[in-house]
Amino acid sequence: MQNSFDPSIADAFDLQPVKVIPNAGRLFMMNYTIVNKTGEKFFIKCCPKDMEIKHLDFQKSIHDYLQRKDIPVPTMLCTVSGNSGVTLNGITYACFSHIRNNNVCFPSACVKDAGALLGRIHRILEDAPFQGEQWNYSLQNVESIKNNLKYFIEKLPLKPNNDIDFLIIEKLPIVNKVLDNLESLVSQLTPIQVIHGDYNQNNVLTYDGKITGCIDFANATFGHPIEDLAEAALMYFGSEEINGHWRLDRNFAKQFLQGYFSENKLSTYMIEILPDVLKAQCVRHLSYFARRYNLLIRLPEVKRILTRLLQLIGFCEKTRNPWYQLEKELS
Repeated sequence: MQNSFDPSIADAFDLQPVKVIPNAGRLFMMNYTIVNKTGEKFFIKCCPKDMEIKHLDFQKSIHDYLQRKDIPVPTMLCTVSGNSGVTLNGITYACFSHIRNNNVCFPSACVKDAGALLGRIHRILEDAPFQGEQWNYSLQNVESIKNNLKYFIEKLPLKPNNDIDFLIIEKLPIVNKVLDNLESLVSQLTPIQVIHGDYNQNNVLTYDGKITGCIDFANATFGHPIEDLAEAALMYFGSEEINGHWRLDRNFAKQFLQGYFSENKLSTYMIEILPDVLKAQCVRHLSYFARRYNLLIRLPEVKRILTRLLQLIGFCEKTRNPWYQLEKELS
């Protein structure tokens, strides 16, 4: 991960930086906040290695469409050559306008508003046309999820090396059960549309307790809105305790869903199966990490994420999970 900023990145977006602030991103990536000569701030995002300009085209078309519908998303700048991003030395970069934020008072202060914003985004994106190609995959890609998890299922139990390995092995019966039922579950998740793909409190910006914007549509994909709700549940439906464990909170879940339903409607049956969709989302995330597990497991951030995913799989397996019969309170 390099701290040094290549000036040719700024040149590509016709920026003249007077200050460059490096921001460590996820999984070895380095992003930058730029203060331009004009006084404006911009955010340069370093994209994953397998992300190409065609994927940024898809992302930009979503940003442009949502902006026209008054959704608070950042402007995604084009390069001087008119592209959605630039690739330099094998790394692709995108550039965004800066949204004011200090991300305080989360999650409790804005849970309902965050749900309403997601509902509004889903309603607007329902029939919208887009250009480019999606980068991420949703629960709809059953075979990709199963293939990526072969390492965990077939090889990891033979030679566990650390606490996370043993925790994964402990949860493998639930993981296998989710995989066995995944095709049947996905067949119920219709119709599909463009969804955010990574809706959480890190991507919903706030300033002094009020939402100022929604960012990071890099994982936008085609799926069912309940998949985004399950994704949001990973952070919005609970709080982290002092011991590092994740405590699911029925009140937070109810607030978020009430906000969502104020802007977009889903059947009560979808809320009834939300725990099953959340388990499936946890397994989908595990499948992502399984692709490069031996490398990624060295990162403390990855260990924390994997621990939370595995905890949630166990919580949602219980008959009386924290959202048991919540759909009756929302109907």
